[in-house]
Amino acid sequence: MAVLGKVYSFPDDYRVQRIQAIAAMNGLTLEIVPDIGYFDMDKPTLRNKFPLAQFPAFETPDGSLRLVGPGPIARFVAESGPMASQLLAGAGGDAATRALVDQWLFIADQVLGVPLIQMVAINRNFKDYYYETYEGYKMDVTIGYQSVDDTLKDGQKFLVGEQLTLADIMLASALHVAQPSMTNATLWNKKTVDYTKRIMELPEMKAVFPEEQQRW
Repeated sequence: MAVLGKVYSFPDDYRVQRIQAIAAMNGLTLEIVPDIGYFDMDKPTLRNKFPLAQFPAFETPDGSLRLVGPGPIARFVAESGPMASQLLAGAGGDAATRALVDQWLFIADQVLGVPLIQMVAINRNFKDYYYETYEGYKMDVTIGYQSVDDTLKDGQKFLVGEQLTLADIMLASALHVAQPSMTNATLWNKKTVDYTKRIMELPEMKAVFPEEQQRW
């Protein structure tokens, strides 16, 4: 099977793992470039390809398309296979439904994703020095989590419509990573915890999210 493209990022980047899951759902193959470090984007070979110097990054085999950022890459991979209609628009398929999917991508990447990445970095290296900063990021994550609680409170199985969409993949993977870092159990609504587990139990998700990765 032809490779859709190469993905560049540091090891165990959950944003890449969910892109791998999307590719698997679409029957697509990605090449994950090995041995990439946190600061490798500053090297000329990568900086020349990706001037924005952001991970994750993606390029097609012929180099005609280069993308940075988890949202654009995930959307491109989702739209490149037979599951595109469902992943991007759910059961509705109209402009409003697509906008709701995109809004959840924003929540997953910005409201949750940005503080999560900072929490991981602090937790791994500097937690004793930046405790207050860490707690501030945790509060940002809590705000994003509350929006999920509000959406699922009436028993809704998916974030948008009645089918799995890109919104669920992007959001559940972020929550999956966040939960072990949020030690106050009262912040976590059982319906949202169950929702996250259900999405993460999909075979394509389980294949790329090892259990031990949760313990940051």
